[in-house]
Amino acid sequence: MAFLLMGVNNSRQETIIVDPPSNVNRTQIYITQNFADVIDAATAAYITTSKWTTSLADYGVPYNVPTCASSPEWPSTFDFKSDVMTMCYELETNDPWANIHELAGTLLLEQVNNKYKRNIQPQFIKLNTTKLAYWETLKQAANFGDCNVIIASNNYDLVRASQVHFQCMYGSSGYGYLRTGLDLGTVIINSDKDINNTNVTVGTFTGTIYDTYVTNNFQAAKITRKNAGWVDVFQMVVENKIHIMVAEATDLRNWLSKNQYRCANCTTKIMGIPFSYSSFVTKNIIKSASSTIVMNLAVVLISLLVGLVCF
Repeated sequence: MAFLLMGVNNSRQETIIVDPPSNVNRTQIYITQNFADVIDAATAAYITTSKWTTSLADYGVPYNVPTCASSPEWPSTFDFKSDVMTMCYELETNDPWANIHELAGTLLLEQVNNKYKRNIQPQFIKLNTTKLAYWETLKQAANFGDCNVIIASNNYDLVRASQVHFQCMYGSSGYGYLRTGLDLGTVIINSDKDINNTNVTVGTFTGTIYDTYVTNNFQAAKITRKNAGWVDVFQMVVENKIHIMVAEATDLRNWLSKNQYRCANCTTKIMGIPFSYSSFVTKNIIKSASSTIVMNLAVVLISLLVGLVCF
């Protein structure tokens, strides 16, 4: 799946949903240094705006926006020729993250359009992560050219940073756990130290940093992983099939505030060390005098829409 960036119109595109394709017989794409530099500079600019910081607070994100370690310089020109930029995040996201992701993409392009007097519109795409899990789906979407920018709130670590090109961190968060109503009288969990126990069943989303955290820190516990996303993990909470759900702290708090009637005895707590997250583009960056991004122009079929989709 590679999205062709030609023949576009200038109206705001509706968010669409796609399934990741097989990568058999596909090659990774390359982008110009110019494209990467513009996305880096635009990100550094929008994350300092009051619109961004105020919106995060309004959405219930309790952490501060990190300070960009450096201030990327704007290139004098922008070699991206399309009037639509594909921006992707995971289909299985929870409230309010879909809104946060699309706000990030909108503000990023506002910066780009103001700087270069362009009218580039975002095409937001929700990627189904069921088959490949979260990180592999988004990483491959960038490196195989399915998306110009992965605008999702991707948690940063050194392993991931070796596989893609991150922008400045646009937000901060932390690990959290939700204690369900299962076995409250017999399985006592007062802190995260009590989770690493053979009597405890932990649920999380496959391929996320929370999955990694559970694997590294709760090796004695029974782990139930869901490929289809957080909705399935929350369903295990409601059905009392797990003792603990490990996820992003804000997600857990927001979900419980809306679902206390379904989970009357549930509680949430923060644990671990806070982390930062941001968008990314492919790691495959070349310095070129070309005025276009080198993209993999494989045919894209979005059969439920129009068959062959050209943006």
